[in-house]
Amino acid sequence: MDALDVYGDEDGFGQGPALEQNPGEAPAYKDKCFLGAISSFKTPEPLKDENWVAWKGQIWPMLELNGVWSHCEGETEPPEEGTAERREWNTAEGVARVLISNNISAPQFVHVSQATSVKQMWENLKAVHEHRGQQSITALRRTLYQTRARDGDNIVAHLTKMRSIQAELHHMGSIVPDSDFTNILVSSLPASWDPFTTSYLGSQTGDKVLTSQQFITLIRDECNRRKGNGDDGGTETVLTAQSSKHTAKKRKAAEPERIKKACFTCGRNNHLAKDCFFKGKPKCEKCGRFNHETSECRSTEKGKEKERTVVGSVATQNGKRRKVERVQQARDVQEDEDMEDDTYVNQSNESSDCADIHANSWLADSAASSHLSNLREAFTEFTPLNRTLRGVGNNEVPVRGRGTIRLKSQIDGQKFVIVLKDVLYVPQAPNNLFSISRLDESGGHANMGDGRIHLYDKNQNLIAVGQKVERMYLLDVTAAPALERVALLTEMANTWQDWHCQFGHIGVSGLQRTLSKRLVTGMTVNETDLPKFNCAACTQAKLARTPFPRQSENRAERPGDLTHTDLWECHATGIHGTRYFISFIDDHSRCIVIEFLRTKDQAAEKFRNYVAYLERQYNMCPKRFRADNGGEYITGDLQRWCASKGIKLEYTALHSPVQNGVAERMNCTLAELAHAMIFSTQVPKFLWPEAIAHAAYLRNQTHTRCRDSPVSRCVDW
Repeated sequence: MDALDVYGDEDGFGQGPALEQNPGEAPAYKDKCFLGAISSFKTPEPLKDENWVAWKGQIWPMLELNGVWSHCEGETEPPEEGTAERREWNTAEGVARVLISNNISAPQFVHVSQATSVKQMWENLKAVHEHRGQQSITALRRTLYQTRARDGDNIVAHLTKMRSIQAELHHMGSIVPDSDFTNILVSSLPASWDPFTTSYLGSQTGDKVLTSQQFITLIRDECNRRKGNGDDGGTETVLTAQSSKHTAKKRKAAEPERIKKACFTCGRNNHLAKDCFFKGKPKCEKCGRFNHETSECRSTEKGKEKERTVVGSVATQNGKRRKVERVQQARDVQEDEDMEDDTYVNQSNESSDCADIHANSWLADSAASSHLSNLREAFTEFTPLNRTLRGVGNNEVPVRGRGTIRLKSQIDGQKFVIVLKDVLYVPQAPNNLFSISRLDESGGHANMGDGRIHLYDKNQNLIAVGQKVERMYLLDVTAAPALERVALLTEMANTWQDWHCQFGHIGVSGLQRTLSKRLVTGMTVNETDLPKFNCAACTQAKLARTPFPRQSENRAERPGDLTHTDLWECHATGIHGTRYFISFIDDHSRCIVIEFLRTKDQAAEKFRNYVAYLERQYNMCPKRFRADNGGEYITGDLQRWCASKGIKLEYTALHSPVQNGVAERMNCTLAELAHAMIFSTQVPKFLWPEAIAHAAYLRNQTHTRCRDSPVSRCVDW
């Protein structure tokens, strides 16, 4: 296309700006101002491999506005050459080419550089970027359903990505309904967004259901609000409890009510006797405290001065004491995360001030984002770890593992088992921590007030209670294995058969050596039990078959009484097209007869020919034939023919070719001799039938272990 075709002749310049054209009419391509403005039509981003859907939606209005979209679809046929209409058509073609070329990136230009028309340019771009195959649709839908956002991700960018995938599916002809797309968006958000989405979608019914665009708008507004408040959307939170004091007027008004609710068990006025934590527990007459008898009270010990330290207080060098809030925070980490940035409590070697709190106690902690324990024996499931926690004062505390712990609690005579998963094992922890945030994530909640704490599961069932001790909530729970070990100590030692089963059914001699050399800790055997027992599982698993004899115990007395037969296949085709040979070996004389076959179905015919040969040539009556369970021997026609002749067919047992060992070994011997002759003489492989026949002839004429003279001397055929 020359310059005249694109811009028109000089007489066409100056006809007025293109903006004065009537709506719906094609633009005046001969106008110089209009043609000069074509290069200013730019999409926000040029066409790339990943933005075809957005770019197509942006370039289409430009082509439509300039009246050249019909050239992309090929709806306009070119007029005849040399006419004014043809020159105007060429100009429109050039405008469309310029608009497309100026809005694609350099890597995409290779797809349109060889195109001879605008229609071909557009078709090339569609062929590259629009995948309409069912496999592409399936892969894109899988991406839509499996895309998930995590805490800390850019939610707005995530929603934009999901919308672009939906638009691409629509362009490919796979429509995703708006209601389904809204549900997909909800499921792709992190779990921390569930309270927000539930508040909007839970009450939507009928015609008031939110559209996907309205839902995206709500999420964007919430993201902006959280960003303005400094909330990054993470799941790790730190809860700070501030004590609030009643004014004197409020305390005075609340005093009569507290007097009415005084508990006659413990004397406190914040609960009734039926709800008392110490109900049914022993009370010491010396110190007035619960949970221990008078004889066990530590206040009666003389001559010992114990250092009593308030929990959370640290002694300074000048003898003064300052209180430090005891905050333990153990962030839940995965095995592949770095735990050095986590924080934990600054350890202190001082003991607790309260006799009720000890190293095995469980404390409810609202600041801990993961359960924590210092009892290795309490774990029912355990995975070793080698990580560290960095705590207050930048001290590092080792974390040795993670696992599952079962806690037992009892409320009003009813027993509960609380299963804690992903519990961190920190041997240096002073106490065990029960994470309130973990309870909240599982659907439960905790109620704290009046010096007591109540834990509820997701079904609103009370599962554990506790009391406030020195600003900490001590739970009335115990690790399950700690209770079960007492019963285990009273059990009798295992028998030899018990240890045999536990050690994977090894032999008794191995167990005795293991016990005598003390290779296993805790292995004890009942002294009255003898190391003699019958294990049914070992008998069933270790059964062995008695080996077959190397030679048959009974030999046929006359020729023809028993004949061994077997079929052998060669991978090379013989000179006459044969692929198989069948051998007949007389048990008395060990005479070998070989017949060659093209296919296996000829075996029955060769079988009958062999019997007829013995009957006519040597006046013999074959009585028995022994063969394997090959299909060539178990056909109905052969069995009926043998029955009519009075010949008995003997088949080997399943998976026991040794029972037909005479024919099996002879076939192998003949094949080995034939291979040796072919290799030594370097003859073609298709002569293998002649080599097999020659080997059989030589075996009949030479000495063998089973006979002392050749076949011709052993029996008069």
